[in-house]
Amino acid sequence: MTEPAEIGAEEIDEDLVMRFRSAVAAVELDGEAVLLDGDTGAVHTLNPTATLVWQCCDGTTSVREIIDDLAAVFPDAGRAGIAADVLELARSIGRQGLLVGVRADPPEPEHHHEHDHHHDHHHDREHHHDDAE
Repeated sequence: MTEPAEIGAEEIDEDLVMRFRSAVAAVELDGEAVLLDGDTGAVHTLNPTATLVWQCCDGTTSVREIIDDLAAVFPDAGRAGIAADVLELARSIGRQGLLVGVRADPPEPEHHHEHDHHHDHHHDREHHHDDAE
């Protein structure tokens, strides 16, 4: 059995049906959703607008349909502005690894590697200091 191909977060368009991974638990508090990624332990807080989009993510509704629904409810905002906001939110959530079929951004391996290198360098400096005494 092969996994379906994942797309990068920047490739998300209006055709995507946003589905949160099963490891993502959510609770809504005072109009804001708090999402917990059970795999990583990361907590994500959504503002009221993002929470509204999250509520529309039922696993069958496309990004286009969410945009159209929000444009009907908020006609003064204009579809283009709503589309830009919803797509940016979808890409942001995708980058964080919360969506099915969307590849998360890598978790900063270079930074961790730099830290290890710095630690080794620090150890060498301590060793040099001991030799000087």
